[in-house]
Amino acid sequence: MQIVLNAPFADKENDLSNVIFKPHLELLREKIFFVIADQSELIKATKQPNTILINGMSFASNDPKAIDQNGNRLDIGIAYNNDKSRPSDNIIEFVHKQFAEFGRYNIGINPPFIHNVIGASDCPTLTIALRRNLYLDESNRTMNPPAYKWNILINHIYQGIARLKSI
Repeated sequence: MQIVLNAPFADKENDLSNVIFKPHLELLREKIFFVIADQSELIKATKQPNTILINGMSFASNDPKAIDQNGNRLDIGIAYNNDKSRPSDNIIEFVHKQFAEFGRYNIGINPPFIHNVIGASDCPTLTIALRRNLYLDESNRTMNPPAYKWNILINHIYQGIARLKSI
């Protein structure tokens, strides 16, 4: 399986999400991971067989739209489209379970403020969004001490997706 990582919404200077979603070297060495450097590469990269596209992004901690149906602030958003680009239930459940077991975080499935960017129309696509203050001090734009834990979790999720049989 090939994983294509797209971070189209990343503001590399201000939200540092490129650090959180960065794949570990062993994933790059295994040649199962491809990072999109330019949006013009997206369609070509996602037309390969047995490929999944992961959009990594963050959202502002005070985003007024980042609230669940009970009025609680979301910590994590997992989004996908209900069309040919929808990933398998195995992947959606796996990703949700990893975040749920990581801690007591409010996880939203398909929150309306997260837009899923797709590549090839039939390439399974998943967006993972984190509330910035989970890993970033937004006042001075520096990483919080637990940022490395988020990167390890995200990489664990990448590895788990790569091991799943159905995308």
